[in-house]
Amino acid sequence: RFHREARSCAQLNHPNIVHVYDEGEEQGVHYMAMEFLNGKDLHQLIKEKGTLSVEETVNIIAPIA
Repeated sequence: RFHREARSCAQLNHPNIVHVYDEGEEQGVHYMAMEFLNGKDLHQLIKEKGTLSVEETVNIIAPIA
């Protein structure tokens, strides 16, 4: 299932979706090689700012949706 999802993700091409370059398994460990994006992730942002306002949340989620 992991590999099927990774292959499906690799076919997506959109500026708001990180690109998947490769997927596979080495010594029983499954991996997905993805594009590196510099910046903060959502977890870091919430740790620093606390609860996000509705406007901040919409600004983050709208491009993804």
